[in-house]
Amino acid sequence: MTRRVTGLDKINKNPDDYYFQSLVLHSTGRYTFAPMVNFSPANEDIIEVKCRYGKPGDLLWVRETWTEVMIQDEEGYFNVYKADGNDWAAPWTPSIHMPKAAARIWLRVTDIRIERLRDITEEDAKAEGAEYQLWRGVIEDTQSYRNGFTSIWLNINGDASWNKNPWVWVVSFEVLSKTGKPVELEPITNHQ
Repeated sequence: MTRRVTGLDKINKNPDDYYFQSLVLHSTGRYTFAPMVNFSPANEDIIEVKCRYGKPGDLLWVRETWTEVMIQDEEGYFNVYKADGNDWAAPWTPSIHMPKAAARIWLRVTDIRIERLRDITEEDAKAEGAEYQLWRGVIEDTQSYRNGFTSIWLNINGDASWNKNPWVWVVSFEVLSKTGKPVELEPITNHQ
């Protein structure tokens, strides 16, 4: 699971000024928002947004920092990924330049929804990969996965983003492979 704000810029300029209007994915593939003060909005008042992370059933491949190692095996050259802790002398290629053919992690989108950032549940924070963390409060100390998620968000996006409580895409997925494109996803070739 992951949370992203990309594509919600217009709404997130003033997130408290809008309410999420559509409860399900419209047939257009878009979600709609309306101004908070207008519960019977005209078409021109409705803001449509489309999730750029796909829809349920779509396949995603994860880009990583990587390099192609110049040692040949029976298949040819092979890729090494920085996330594995490898320390090769070859220069690393940034993740934004990773071709799909070099991807080893493949995901299938299982659900997409929109919610406010701070509405994250304990279960979702754990699914995000957050650690169970102690939060020292003024009145009392608490320990939770939400605390861990909050800490991660603050480190990446800062206090202002957390305090603004933006609308976020919540993308759930299942991991199909961590070792390359699954065989069942390869196109079938007709050998005659």
